[in-house]
Order: sequence, then C-alpha cells, then structure tokens
Amino acid sequence: MLKIRLNFGKVIAIAICLTGSMTIFAQDIIYRNNGVDVQAVVLLVGTDYVHYKRFDNQNGPTYRLRTSEISMIRYEDGSRDVFDGVSPSIEGRQQAPVNQRNYNRNNYGYSRQSRQQYPPPRNIYDSQDEISTNTFRFAVDAGFSYRIAKAYSELDGLARDFFNKTRAGFVYGGDIHGFFPIGLGIGAKFTGHHYTRTEMGLKYQVNTYYLAPSFMWRTFTQNLDVFYYGFSVGYVHFNEKLSYASDMQLFDKGGIGTTFDLGYDIRLKGKTFAGFKLTFTTGNIFLDIKDSSGNDLVESLAAIDLSVGFRF
Repeated sequence: MLKIRLNFGKVIAIAICLTGSMTIFAQDIIYRNNGVDVQAVVLLVGTDYVHYKRFDNQNGPTYRLRTSEISMIRYEDGSRDVFDGVSPSIEGRQQAPVNQRNYNRNNYGYSRQSRQQYPPPRNIYDSQDEISTNTFRFAVDAGFSYRIAKAYSELDGLARDFFNKTRAGFVYGGDIHGFFPIGLGIGAKFTGHHYTRTEMGLKYQVNTYYLAPSFMWRTFTQNLDVFYYGFSVGYVHFNEKLSYASDMQLFDKGGIGTTFDLGYDIRLKGKTFAGFKLTFTTGNIFLDIKDSSGNDLVESLAAIDLSVGFRF
C-alpha cells in the first residue's frame, strides 16, 4: 500500500496562491491606448462608448470611455473584446491600484448578455481622466452684498439713519485656481462691490475693488458635486462719493482686505457647474480725516455676500 504524506504547509500555500490568482481575475481590465489601464466592472459595451464602474468603488459613479481610446477589454471570465485602432502589447502596462478584490460576480447580473443590455445610469462621466477632478477651475459670480460695519458714532441721527440704509448692494467677481491632487488650489480672485442711495437730493455711492491671491480647498461628493472653502488676502481699492447739489466729497484710497469663502457647486454637464457661495469680507481703509478726538477715521469694509454663478 502506498502511503501519501501531506505537507499541510505546502497545501495551505498552494490554496492561498490559487485564491489570490482567482481574485486577481475577478475584475475586468480595460487596456487603454495611452498605456494606463483601468481595473473595472464593465456594465455596457456600445458602439462609441464603454460604460463601467471602478473596481475599487463599485458603489460610486459610472464612467464611460470612448471605444477609440481602448485597445482591448479582458473580462473576469477570461474572454476578451479587441477594438480597432492601436493595439500595443499589454506587457508592461500600468494598472490602477485596487484596494478591494472581493467582487461578487452576481452583483450586476454579470454575464455577457446582461453586460450588453445593462442600462447606463444617469451619472455618466466621459473618461476617468475627465471627471470633475480637472486641474483648473474658472468661476464667475454675481449676487447680493450687505455691509455689516457700524456707522460712525459721532454722526447725528439723520446722517446715521441715511448711512444705515445704504448697507445693501450687489457683488460681482470671478476667480481662477489650479489644483493639486490633494484638493488644494492656488490662484487669484477679483471681487467688486457697489452700494448706492439717493434721498432728498443727497447721493451716496461706494465702490470697492478687490484683487488677491487665493487658496481654496475642495471635496467631491459621490455625484461629483463640489464643496469648497477658500481664503485670500490682498489689495482692496475703496471709492466713496458723497454729493449734494453742486457739492461733492470724494475719498479714493487703497488698503488690505481679506475674504473667507464657503460654497457648493452642482455639476450640470461635463466640466460645467452652477454654484452658490457665501463670502465674508473684512478690511479697513484710513480716510485721512480726523474725528473730534484727533484720531484718523477708519472705513470698515466688513460685508457678507451671497452670490451664484457658473464654474468651468
């Protein structure tokens, strides 16, 4: 009789290897013409686009790639689709890192037939490289502004009432930022404020123009909307005009201001967003005018803005 000796250590090692090899092929691999391949769950292969989910984020958004960008798809069952165009050797290609390798092949009715018939969801993005983690952001805004600085205590009651009624105005501006992969953006922003009031022949008008380097941090939601907040310190130009009949007083000076932004952008299509932003602006302008105590009068720029706009 032959005696079979089992080395349980070797058996366990072989089992681990077999399990690992099965896990490696538990996902589809999209071989792209640019040499960077994607480990994915392919949902639909169409004439012009391939719809898929990232293998390491199967509950996340659905992406799509143009078939002209793809040389081949190797499915988890070992079958392949080869596309026309450039089909370089797959050796030496880079693959996206995968943290999750426990895909349940029944999650999506995963068969060749169901893959062709799977309806693409609403949130479809043109290529993993084109989702809204684009490097640059350009935005334009317009909205409502409210000055929160107090009127001078030395003004009489009528004057203080007049200036207090000149708190509401409008704001407009724009910004451009370039972003690092960690979500930090560096750029510049411009903001203009306009406040005006006319009463009993007295006209009061204030304009401020703000230009500054800016820092922004952003986070993407599952739907690729954007939540962000920002901070800037820069130059502000203050222009104040007070006129009555033929008399006019004009103050025109510059100073330092700061802004704090908090906003949310909703993705419309491609890299186009519509969003709203809440901004707190602060700063002081010395007017070279003395009060009754001999101190310089200071004009506060403190204001709260609520604006809406588009981001590209």
